[in-house]
Amino acid sequence: MVYTPSRNHSKKARQEQERKKELKKRKKKETISGDGVREYSLGRNIFYVLGSAWKIKKSLPVLMLIIMLSEAADCYVPLLIVKFVIDGIEKKISIGSLLFIVGAAGALQLFMYVMKSIGKYQTDPRAFYVSQQWQIQRILKIHSMDYELLESQHMQDMISRSQDGVNGMRQMLGSLTRSGHHFFKMFFALVIIATASPLMILVTVLISVSRYVISDRTSKWIKENIDNKNVPARRKTSYYADVAMDFKYGKDIRLFQMADNLSRGQEKAQKEFFDRFCEGRRKWVRSKWAVAMLDQFLQTGIMYGWMICKVLFRGMSIGSFTLYIGSINRFGGVVAQLFSDYVNLREVNRRINDFRTFMEYPDTRQEKTLPLPQAEQTSFVFDHVWFRYPGHEEYVLKDICLTIQPGKRLAVVGPNGAGKSTFIKLLCRLYKPEKGVITVNGTNIWEVDQKDYFRLLAPVFQNVESYACSLAQNVSFRTLEETDVKRAEGAIREAGLGEKLDTLKNGAQTQLLRFLYEDGIDLSGGEKQKLSFARALYKGAKVFILDEPTAALDALAEQEMYAGFDRHIGGCTAVYISHRLSSTKFCHGVAFFEDGRIVEYGTHEDLMKKNGRYAHMYRIQARYYQEGGAAL
Repeated sequence: MVYTPSRNHSKKARQEQERKKELKKRKKKETISGDGVREYSLGRNIFYVLGSAWKIKKSLPVLMLIIMLSEAADCYVPLLIVKFVIDGIEKKISIGSLLFIVGAAGALQLFMYVMKSIGKYQTDPRAFYVSQQWQIQRILKIHSMDYELLESQHMQDMISRSQDGVNGMRQMLGSLTRSGHHFFKMFFALVIIATASPLMILVTVLISVSRYVISDRTSKWIKENIDNKNVPARRKTSYYADVAMDFKYGKDIRLFQMADNLSRGQEKAQKEFFDRFCEGRRKWVRSKWAVAMLDQFLQTGIMYGWMICKVLFRGMSIGSFTLYIGSINRFGGVVAQLFSDYVNLREVNRRINDFRTFMEYPDTRQEKTLPLPQAEQTSFVFDHVWFRYPGHEEYVLKDICLTIQPGKRLAVVGPNGAGKSTFIKLLCRLYKPEKGVITVNGTNIWEVDQKDYFRLLAPVFQNVESYACSLAQNVSFRTLEETDVKRAEGAIREAGLGEKLDTLKNGAQTQLLRFLYEDGIDLSGGEKQKLSFARALYKGAKVFILDEPTAALDALAEQEMYAGFDRHIGGCTAVYISHRLSSTKFCHGVAFFEDGRIVEYGTHEDLMKKNGRYAHMYRIQARYYQEGGAAL
C-alpha cells in the first residue's frame, strides 16, 4: 500500500521547511556591532551597491566590465609580441611573418586602448550621477525621519558617518573596477604560468596572503580605534567652523568677545582629532615596512631563481623565459593588488555599513494607518499624557489631561521651562508620548496617516528660518510652478508685510538670502515671524498652532498681530502659546502650565477671579506695560 500524506501533514511539513529556512536566514543575517552599526558581509554590500547603481544607471556596470576586460587584456599583448618576435628570430622566420605578428598585435592593442578609453570617458560622469542620487536618498531620509531622533547625539553621529558611507559607495564602484581588472589579469597570467610552473603560483599566493593579513588587520584597527573614535571630535570641529561662518552668530561673537573661547574649543577638538590621526599613520607605516620586506626579498628572489634554473637546465627558450617572467611578475603583483583591493573593499565596506544602517533605521511611523477622521471642525484630547526626552529621567510633561474644543481658541501660558513648547511638539506629532494618548476626533494621532495629519496643522514657531528661494516660495513651501503667487501675496499682506512687499522691486518673486543670490535680501527677526504667519495663512489648514511666534515683536505689535490673525482664521481651531499674556483675553480657554503640569484652567475672567498663579503673572505684566517698561 502506498502512503499518501494528508493535507494537514503536507501543511505541517511545509511549515517545518519554512521554519528551517527562516532559521538559516537569521544565521546569515547581518550582526550588530557595539556601536549599533549593522555589519553586512562584503558580498552582500557589493550586490547592494551594484544593484543600486544598476537601478539608477544601467549602463554603468556594463561600462565597468568593459574597462576590466580591456585593461587586463592590454597588459599581456606586449608580452605576447615580445615572445613571438624572439621565438621568430630564433627560428629565423621571414620578415613578412614577423611584421604580420607585430601588426596584428598592434591592432589588437589599439582596439583594447580604444575600448578602455571609451569606458573610462563614459564611466566617470555616470558614477558621479549615481553617487549624487545616493546623496539625495540620504538627504530625503534625514528630512523624513522622526523629528525627535534629530536631537539624539547618537543619531547625529550616524548622520555624519552616513556621509562617509556615500563616499564609500562611490569608492566601491572604483574599487570593484580595479579589482575586476586585477582579477582578469590574474586569470590570464594563471593560464600562462600553469603551463610552466604551477608551484610558483602557490609560493606567490602564500606571500600575498601574508601581505593581506598584515594590511587587513591594520586597516580594521584604524577604522575601529581611530576613525570611529574621531567622529565626535570631527563633529565638534564642524560645529565651531559652522558657527564661525554663520552670520546669525556674528554679533554675539564680536560683542561678547567669544572668539578666544571658541578658538580654544576648536583647538582642543582638532588636537584630539590630530593625535588619533598620527597614531593611525604610525600604525600604517609599520605595516607597510613589513609588506615591503615580504615583497622585495622573498617573492622577487624566488621567482628569478626558479626561472633561471628552467632556462639553464630545462631548455626553456628566451622568448618563453621573457613571457613567463613577465607573467609571474604580473601574477605576483596582481595577487598582491587583489588582496590590497580586498583590504580596501573591507575598509570601504565598513563605511557602507554606516550608510545602510542609517538608511534602514526604522521609523516609528506605521505602515498601515487610518484615514484622518472627517469632521467640520477638529478637536484634540490629551488623555493622561506623560513625556520625557530620550536619555532623561525627569518628565517634562506629567499627567496632562486637556481637551481642545473644535473651533475654539486655547491659550497655553506659564513661566519658561513649564513644558509649553513640549506640549506643542506632542500635539504636532513631532514626539510620541511615553504614557497616555493624544487623539484627534477620537482617533490616536499616531494611528492617523502622517501626511494627512500634517496637512491638518498650520504651525507658527518662535524660531523662524527663511530659505534660499523666492519670497512667494518661502510662503507656499512649493516649487515655483506649484505656487499661487497672488495667493502668497495676499497672505504676506494679511500677515503685516504689505509695506515691505511694496518696497521690493521684484515683489513676491524677490529671492531671500544673499548666501546663494547676490540680489537676495535678508529679513529681520520681526519680519521673519510675520513671514511664518503668512505661511500658516497660505496653507489654509483647519488647526492653527502659534508657539510664541511674537517674541521678536513689541507688546503693541504682538497684540495687533494676534487680533488680526484671530479675525482671519474665523471658526478654525487655534492654540496660542506665549509667556506674555496678551493673547489670552480673546481665547475661550486658558491652560496655565507649571513644572510640567496644568495647575490652572479656565477663561481669562475665571482665572483672574481665582486670583492664583495666572492672575499674579498677568498683573505683573500689566504693571510693566502701564509703567512703560520693556515688553516681556
